[in-house]
Amino acid sequence: MSAFQSVPRALARASTRHRLLALTAAWLLSRALMLWLLAHNTVPLLGRGAVAREVWKLYQHWYAVLSHGAFPAHDTLWQYPPGAGVVLLSPALLPGLTYFQAFVALTLAFDAVITLALAGVG
Repeated sequence: MSAFQSVPRALARASTRHRLLALTAAWLLSRALMLWLLAHNTVPLLGRGAVAREVWKLYQHWYAVLSHGAFPAHDTLWQYPPGAGVVLLSPALLPGLTYFQAFVALTLAFDAVITLALAGVG
């Protein structure tokens, strides 16, 4: 193999590395912005706490009901999308954190795993 034949391979590897670095930087920046918005969502312009309240009040209520082996009576919203019960119960996997902290941590972790999987195939 001549030196000229190895140049395209080296360029392809460098291009892939740059794309992965750009993807990583974009993911970290966008998730840092998301966390900042979540931490400051009580500001009227940012929704007056609606996003955080949905997780720590509504989802945690559904979690409490589901974790005791029952379903939220007269409330079918917890079922959508199908399989939502598993997501609502998943913060129990991180017992050292509050429900809200565990929910956000797991959301970020699964988001990272899915992003890596998609980057691997694309």
